[in-house]
Amino acid sequence: MSVTIDKFQAFAEFIKLYGCNIIVDKGKGFTTEIEEWTVQNDLSEVSVFITKETELNFSGNKMRVKYWDWLYGQVTNVVKEEITDIIIGDNSVEIMFDNSLLSLVFRVTD
Repeated sequence: MSVTIDKFQAFAEFIKLYGCNIIVDKGKGFTTEIEEWTVQNDLSEVSVFITKETELNFSGNKMRVKYWDWLYGQVTNVVKEEITDIIIGDNSVEIMFDNSLLSLVFRVTD
């Protein structure tokens, strides 16, 4: 299954609209708030910091997890995952990955 440009842009619009009022559910009850986010003007790339050191970078059909070492000024690419589907809901977006055990749900906080 392939992620369409429309679905990715809808995800980018969701992040742009709700920003730091979003929590990320990593499954099994593990949630975290978004600390910072950026969305490219053309909606082609989304960066979400779930901690000051951990960035989720989305572009096209890929997500890269980057770790920022502020002390030494280094950025390490930790993981790269293929996105297989983006499911858009009223107050949430679910991202499905090639690794069937992994999904992320971005939800607007109450």
